[in-house]
Amino acid sequence: MRTTLVALATMMLSMVAAADPAPYKVPLYRRSNGVVSAAGKALDSGVLAGTVHIGNPPQEFTMAFDTSSGYSWVRGSRCKSENCLDRCTYYARRSNTSQPTGKKFSVKYGDDACVDTHVYLDTVEFSGIQVQDMPFGGAYRMSGFADGLDGYLGLGPAVNLNTSKLSVGNNNNSGGLSKRDMSSSAFVPNAYQQGAGVGSSQFGMYTTDNGAGFDQNGGTGGGALPPAPAKRSNTQESPAGYLVLGGIDTNAIDGNMTYVPLAAESKGNWDVCIKHAQLNNALALPQLDNAIASISTSNPTIVMPACQADEFKRKYGFKFYQKSKTYSVKCSEIKDLPPLELVLEDKTITLPASYWTREIDADRDCCEVLLSKGSSSKDWVLGVPFTNAFYTTFDSQNNQVGLAIKKGNKNNQLKISDA
Repeated sequence: MRTTLVALATMMLSMVAAADPAPYKVPLYRRSNGVVSAAGKALDSGVLAGTVHIGNPPQEFTMAFDTSSGYSWVRGSRCKSENCLDRCTYYARRSNTSQPTGKKFSVKYGDDACVDTHVYLDTVEFSGIQVQDMPFGGAYRMSGFADGLDGYLGLGPAVNLNTSKLSVGNNNNSGGLSKRDMSSSAFVPNAYQQGAGVGSSQFGMYTTDNGAGFDQNGGTGGGALPPAPAKRSNTQESPAGYLVLGGIDTNAIDGNMTYVPLAAESKGNWDVCIKHAQLNNALALPQLDNAIASISTSNPTIVMPACQADEFKRKYGFKFYQKSKTYSVKCSEIKDLPPLELVLEDKTITLPASYWTREIDADRDCCEVLLSKGSSSKDWVLGVPFTNAFYTTFDSQNNQVGLAIKKGNKNNQLKISDA
């Protein structure tokens, strides 16, 4: 899988008032050893990760924040496959609070990665928020995942653990929100239900525009995790971004939060209706009825339906990278590309090309278009180039996703407007 990580969450948290808990604002930092290259391509997709502790005594893991599903997992002690190497391992027998459920659960992420797990109940702690008896997976087989992560922290909608399989990232999620015989699989709603100090089940993410993190005018200025585990460092001067749990950091946005309701056809992801797409007046991409777009912080690209990706390639003639299913572009030509306009329900989102391209080799004028070709005939995945452009918040209680312009934004082409 192409997913890589650029950030670490510290174990700091905000003060919480007893009567009306304020949101937990968790600073996110990039690794201090810079960008790591593999096969000439910088591993800086922008996916965020944090330090999570599981069990008693606690076992520490680096876990990617996954908003595509509400299922968390880490490498289990029985995992001997090659993709399990160089990752921290969950040892159920070393935890006094571990409870095996006897269930197995598998997750397929798009076309590239999958994990098979045994389901356990145990204490899961992130940034001082502790959830008791939380369901999560110990992987006994995994494939397609990038180095530098131990697993995923499920921040998406809760999954039905009475089924055995789940597919995310390709919009055929069969997990749903059915009744289950154990606690919710999703971390934030679980913390809210247990009264763990979280004021609501809403959570959000936003990146900053300082030099240590992400460039708010498009692209990233951060680095990537190294291929092998490295010691964590909290010596960075400024956070690369924040994860906000239990509400909204209103000081981080300009204006109000704009909410888009989840689609009636949602299959369990953060799916919204996509009505139309275009690149200014240069290329119109009419959408089929009931087309949906999944909002995902764990996918490094904006995934287009296969036929529309082909139209994009015919229009602009970019070279297609078969492995990543993305396109090449000359860095000097990015300024001439029109913005991508997406109509989500009754809102138009205007995303300048600087947000969905990135530099690979400046000396060779080589950049990459982070619009990729998916396998679906009609559905989209709006990944990191989309979510990092805004303050993005997820509200499972009201079945909606919120977008806001970040305070201090300098790119006036980035817009949220009525359709």
